[in-house]
Amino acid sequence: MKITASAISLNVDDVTASATFVKQYFGFSEQMSADGFVSLAREDAGFNLGFLKTGFKNGIGKLQTHLYA
Repeated sequence: MKITASAISLNVDDVTASATFVKQYFGFSEQMSADGFVSLAREDAGFNLGFLKTGFKNGIGKLQTHLYA
């Protein structure tokens, strides 16, 4: 098996604040966002980073499956 992509998904209380911090201090950029979710990437990081609002259950599982499949 060859791994072609990796992602880390974290549940957080404040998606916007978490994404802002990572963009400001680690140079990630926003790739996609939806209500209660954001996906960030950095070309040289070797992974995508997703933040999901803790307790959010509005079909986001389908979105994550699509993004990280």
